[in-house]
Amino acid sequence: MASSRRPQDDARCMNPETANLKNPDGPALLPAGRLSAFRNQLELLAVFLVGAGLMQYLYGATPDPATGAPAALPGNDDFYHLKMALLLPKIGLPDRLDWLQHTIFADRFVSHHYGFHVYLSVFAHAFTDPVIGARWAMSVSFGLVLVLATLLMRGEGVPHRWVFLTLFMLAPDDFLVRHAYVRAIDLSLVCLLAGGWCLFNRRHVLLALTLAVYTHVYLGSFFLLILCGIHYVGAWLRSAPPPQPLRLPLAMLVGTALGYLTHPYGEHAFSFLRTQIFGSGLTPQVSVGREWNSYENVWEFANRVGIPLSVWAAAIVLALRRGRRLSDAGWTLLVGSMFFFALMLKARRFVEYWPLFAVLSSAVLLKPVLRGWRPATTPGATRIQRHDLILGALSLALTGWAVYFLLAHKSATGLSPWLRFAIPLVAAYVLLVHLLPDLFGAARDRRFARFSVRAATTLGLGAGVVGVLAAAALPVHRHVRGWCRGNYDLPEIQRVMRFVAERSEPGDIIFTDDWDIFPVYFYYNDKNRYMAGLDPMFSYSRDAELWERYKLITRGQAPLTTTVSLPQPTEDGGTKLVETRITVPLEDIRDRWGARFVVI
Repeated sequence: MASSRRPQDDARCMNPETANLKNPDGPALLPAGRLSAFRNQLELLAVFLVGAGLMQYLYGATPDPATGAPAALPGNDDFYHLKMALLLPKIGLPDRLDWLQHTIFADRFVSHHYGFHVYLSVFAHAFTDPVIGARWAMSVSFGLVLVLATLLMRGEGVPHRWVFLTLFMLAPDDFLVRHAYVRAIDLSLVCLLAGGWCLFNRRHVLLALTLAVYTHVYLGSFFLLILCGIHYVGAWLRSAPPPQPLRLPLAMLVGTALGYLTHPYGEHAFSFLRTQIFGSGLTPQVSVGREWNSYENVWEFANRVGIPLSVWAAAIVLALRRGRRLSDAGWTLLVGSMFFFALMLKARRFVEYWPLFAVLSSAVLLKPVLRGWRPATTPGATRIQRHDLILGALSLALTGWAVYFLLAHKSATGLSPWLRFAIPLVAAYVLLVHLLPDLFGAARDRRFARFSVRAATTLGLGAGVVGVLAAAALPVHRHVRGWCRGNYDLPEIQRVMRFVAERSEPGDIIFTDDWDIFPVYFYYNDKNRYMAGLDPMFSYSRDAELWERYKLITRGQAPLTTTVSLPQPTEDGGTKLVETRITVPLEDIRDRWGARFVVI
């Protein structure tokens, strides 16, 4: 018997681009544009929840069920940033840091994180325990990083984005630890990725505004300028000049000028950047923190970044093999990832940037390969297939499992942390992004959308890949969780700082046994001042001899007479190191620094 349906009706139902069509057998079909928008919104929500959930998982329970310890922070400087955020409503933006009298900040202070402190202050004051608020601030910003990374991949038409999301979840331990730090790292990446989105979509006005905001949030906006420069050079390397060639340079100029002209610290920000980047960063004159050192050997480096490095290398090889011209975004992300890779070889701290750009560039380079594995759906099917029921039931069961164990955390202590959290989260992601939109459309259409066998196979293979990678990543996540518990006995430090504060006058100087202990002492005691903190270069630049004396005393080498290299001015306005003989008695603690207390 011949069908009464016209061929064009079937064609219109099968065309994913149709919208606002009438169904001859029933009510109006769900517009394809609305279904796509619904799916996209669910994807971004799921990505955000996965990112924020991962960071909360890494921070661990509070208090720690094993030790009963209170909430802690993983990094030394975390306590400084949290304290400055708490003090922000009280002191505003200080032009001097009186708590560090023997550093360059005693004369002129530049809070290059002040925008981050404003953001952090909102969360710190929203919770009874500011440490918990700081953790949530970092969790939210990490979720936003993954959302913007997803938007970039979506804008470039990258299929199977959940594969690359999994790679973000399985990033090197250094990457996860640094993003768990209460620092401006995540907000820096948010601005960088938002600027990349504006760049690839030619939203030059928004790009200029992003540059200005980036300058206020974190004085690392030159990273976005470098990315824009790479993009502009790539456009000129093509045979045809870029359209409207002056718009991008103008946006870069206007955004940078707007950011620095409206910055509360004005021209002093430039001198601080010079000291921070070259004085204490890439070319230090004294021994600085471990984060500015390179990786010590090749095997350590391979263990740290093996997974993203392998994916990145494979993507580059496949792109060369196919011989296709790179898109503007592909060129920018590839060269940008090479730039951050070079920085990471110089200083391990840049592992906070490189894995993300390596995965993003890999996603764009692998786009032609992955398009052949896009799982297809067949709209308008009249019945549910068996494998649809299996996939739906499995996703619903695992999602329910996730909810149960998140609500009843104590009953889940016998399970592997990865099985308890990560697999249910991945299942929930698949459910939200792949199943619910089709079911929503089916309810409107009174029909059922079914997955093809190829889609089910793809999801099955993906689950297998996730399982294998999860087994490899479990030790990494355990290590990161251990690191996020912190190394300080916070109740004891709080007790000691309270003892000192009660028996001292405001402004009394405390001599500490190391410069990097300052942030946690400062967090619990802002009544007193401290000898050194934040970075050795800040003390060395103010008084090199005093810093050398401090170093010898805190290393247990005093009293002694020794020779040290001290900078001396030259006739041409520069400096040179001169060997100088000094005697360092323990009385320097009292006589040179005026310290009333010594805390070891």
